[in-house]
Amino acid sequence: LYLRRLADSIYVAGAEVLFYLQMEFDKLLVLSIGGAHLAGIYAIIMRLVDLTAIPIRTFSMMLVQRMMRAPELLSRLAVKSGIEGGVFLVSTLALAALGIVLHFFPNALGRNVAEAAPLVALAICVPGLRNLVEYQAELLFARGQTAVRALNLGLLAGLKAVLLIYVLTTIADTSNLVLSLNVVFLLLYLASAFLTYSAMRRPAKAI
Repeated sequence: LYLRRLADSIYVAGAEVLFYLQMEFDKLLVLSIGGAHLAGIYAIIMRLVDLTAIPIRTFSMMLVQRMMRAPELLSRLAVKSGIEGGVFLVSTLALAALGIVLHFFPNALGRNVAEAAPLVALAICVPGLRNLVEYQAELLFARGQTAVRALNLGLLAGLKAVLLIYVLTTIADTSNLVLSLNVVFLLLYLASAFLTYSAMRRPAKAI
């Protein structure tokens, strides 16, 4: 039992480190390929996206605690779809609200954010899709599938890097590049959904 707990702890810690490292690696990637100006805009937009994740993470923690006691909670498609739809809707509305505020008050969050304010609305689907990827990772944690969770996060980090390199090297216009982030995160979400729900077909492990 001790060795299994230790292995789970290592997998969880590794997955968390990987998750936050890839978030910072994104910025370095944009900086090295797109330059300081684009990296600054990307960092600002992703910080605003992070704000939308606060209520989603609280909800995910509550759901994880419940799933630990009842792993079959998401066995019905209607429940899965309803929760994912809710996560996407809340995240999208949160960024839309920020976009509206910044449209009328560009300096509301500081002068540094003001430059990126007109571009925020172009990334309208990014918060919902990114928060769904994070939510799906928590589902595997709740089911005790910590090794699969770590592996999935590693695969998604690699895919994200490849997709970002592609858009950064093929799209020169900043507005179009920000708009293309919606497609990048859509592909990441689809990959995450495939990996996550394929893994959830296996029996849950005891936590």
